[in-house]
Amino acid sequence: MRLGIAPERIAPGHPEQNGSHEQFHSVLKAETTRPPAANAAAQQRRFARFCAEYNHERPHEALQNQPPASCYQPSARSLPARLPPVAYPGHLEIRRVPPIGQVSWRGQVWFLSGALAGEDVALEEVDDGLWTVYFATVALGRLDERRPRIQPIAAFTEGRSAASPPRA
Repeated sequence: MRLGIAPERIAPGHPEQNGSHEQFHSVLKAETTRPPAANAAAQQRRFARFCAEYNHERPHEALQNQPPASCYQPSARSLPARLPPVAYPGHLEIRRVPPIGQVSWRGQVWFLSGALAGEDVALEEVDDGLWTVYFATVALGRLDERRPRIQPIAAFTEGRSAASPPRA
């Protein structure tokens, strides 16, 4: 997200919106984990064999029955040595997320995610006691001081357009 790559979300309870991904996981589970291997090393060998076969041998209909490795080309873009800092507009409230994944806001502690440890998140007031929580340009959820909880954006945007990301 710090590189401007936004995750694509599907509606909760609608795996058909991401069918190829769901199918991949179904095949992966069926061929590598049922039944599970005797130990972690044996399980890892199963995964390695599956990856080699899936990418280099197995034909894929979406690729005109070619294996993915025959079509793969590395990106011409390189990753930066350092990720750029996240810049938020001046009207947003900024909080640094500590290693435990929580932020303090108006005398309360709110859990966001341990994955955000060390990152700055921003809060934008959208109504009295209702704040959109952002990481970079991605709206993570709505902090509702009145109920006290953080809800998914979808709970507030069904039937309306989603929250606009903040611009620096």
